[in-house]
Amino acid sequence: MKTKFAILLSTTSLLHAGAPELGPTPMPKPEPWIKPLIDIRVRYEYADIDAKDQSNALTFRESLGFKTKKWNGF
Repeated sequence: MKTKFAILLSTTSLLHAGAPELGPTPMPKPEPWIKPLIDIRVRYEYADIDAKDQSNALTFRESLGFKTKKWNGF
C-alpha cells in the first residue's frame, strides 16, 4: 500500500513538473460591424418514369445579405 502511494505521489509530481506558466491571454478581435452572408444551394433531379419522357431539372437557390452588429438594442 505504501509503495502504491509513493508511486502515485511521484508520478503526479512529475506530471505537473513541466506545466507552463499561464501568461496573459490576448484580447479577442472585435466582431466586425457588417458581416456578409452567403448561402448557395445547387440541386439536380432526374426522373425516368415508364410511359413518359425523361425529365431533368437543375435549380439554384441563393441567399445573399448582410448581418450587422447589435446596435442600441436593435
